[in-house]
Amino acid sequence: MTYRACLVAVLTILAAVDVRCRPQKAEIRLRNLARTSDLIELQCSIEGKIDDFRRAMGLTLFKVGSLEDLAYAYPNSEAEGPNNRTSVKGQLSGTSGYLSVLIAEIDEEDEGEYTCIFEYKDRSNKAQELNSTINITYEPTMAAVTAFNSCDCDAFQDAITIIRGEINGLTEKNKQLTSRIERLESKGPTVHVGTGLETIDDTCRVSFTARFETRKGYVILGEQTAQFDSVVSNKGDAYDTTTGTFTAPCNGQYFFSVTLRSHQDLDSGYVDGVIQVDGVEKARTSVYINAPIENYQSATNGVVLTLEKGQKVNVLIKTTSSGEFVGEGYSTFSGFYISP
Repeated sequence: MTYRACLVAVLTILAAVDVRCRPQKAEIRLRNLARTSDLIELQCSIEGKIDDFRRAMGLTLFKVGSLEDLAYAYPNSEAEGPNNRTSVKGQLSGTSGYLSVLIAEIDEEDEGEYTCIFEYKDRSNKAQELNSTINITYEPTMAAVTAFNSCDCDAFQDAITIIRGEINGLTEKNKQLTSRIERLESKGPTVHVGTGLETIDDTCRVSFTARFETRKGYVILGEQTAQFDSVVSNKGDAYDTTTGTFTAPCNGQYFFSVTLRSHQDLDSGYVDGVIQVDGVEKARTSVYINAPIENYQSATNGVVLTLEKGQKVNVLIKTTSSGEFVGEGYSTFSGFYISP
């Protein structure tokens, strides 16, 4: 053998020895050793040398997103696991440690990422860690599929028949309700479905407030209908400003009120406003003065009336005095529908 050949052989041997003796870089190794799809067998181990190691703090295995660790080991102690679905083994001593976790009868909730972390302090007393993550996919076992296929098919078919019957019944009821709604809507926007006990025509829901349009010019005259000639609101147009009369559009309960402010000009006597139905008194306001002086007074009264469709309500003035009413917002006549 020549000198050059000997030199090459020696260098090759030294290189091989150097590779074998060189310390391996420290890492966490996490594997699933399970051979069947109905369980998970995770093994986490610390491999290699940590040059800057001072002391171990803990080795932990957990499912990402879970609030509970699967297994953990503290220095110089056996591994523990709080989950009663798992079987845990392992220990930790210095940089040597492992965790082994067996999960039986797995389901969809066990699918996901699992992480193993080794926490330690370096020589400068700073916290460090090594970690590794593995993804576990859930696949139903053939045993589960066989169990499903071996079900009581007659009972299963009976259940389907019952459910189909209930669906058909609900479908028919839905058609009936849809038809009823369409019939009601065809009568126009004035029809509303209430509690189911009755149907109320919205044309009954009338309301109004009327007043004298100007502040002055409305002479107090007895046995005359007070013609409130300006409406603040008049839903349903049941009040007529040309006659001062309200006409009931439906049978039912109604509320009416009247306020009159009068200016009696040096003339004693009373001024009354009478709410009447078809000429029959139901309620009245009244002011009175028995001295020949100028006098401003206001009076208000209200009443609930049961009316039939077409009946008329107005305010009749009765007086033994003279003067005029104060208009605008000082004198008003109001009413509205309450209920059938």
